[in-house]
Amino acid sequence: HISAQELLMIRRSAVESGKIDLLDVEVYWLRNAQSDKKLSMYIDLLEEAKASGIRCILSWHDFSDTPEEDMLLKILDTQMKLGADICKIATMAKTEEDTSRVLEVSRRAAELLDVPHIALVMGDLGKSSRYDRSSSRTCITFAPLNQSSAPGQFSVSELSKRLNSI
Repeated sequence: HISAQELLMIRRSAVESGKIDLLDVEVYWLRNAQSDKKLSMYIDLLEEAKASGIRCILSWHDFSDTPEEDMLLKILDTQMKLGADICKIATMAKTEEDTSRVLEVSRRAAELLDVPHIALVMGDLGKSSRYDRSSSRTCITFAPLNQSSAPGQFSVSELSKRLNSI
């Protein structure tokens, strides 16, 4: 397991290398009491990345649940205010209503945010959020080259088939 401090150092090294165009920073701490401490750890990194012309995705994952719509919209809004070029949320679906909720958040975020967003739902019940452009306003989807990094991800070939069938 990599500590938050080690992840920060890895990201800082990537920014300082001058060899990246996009940096994904997980902001899991947006929902807990340690926000101020964690925020101060990352503000300098985000400012350094921006000054170097590196675009930033600020990501937030909940691997166990799907919070209420207002909470998800607040997280996206906070990410934008922190300077995200792309805001991202990913939640775990326990019910079809969870998936519907995130798709509605995506629709509303497209109207409310000044930057693009990614809204994905993990798990079998959320698979459609990864390819159904009729319901989601997500700007990006992805598939792992080898082993999946989250429940419900498609292989590259399966995602390609689904996207081409729309």
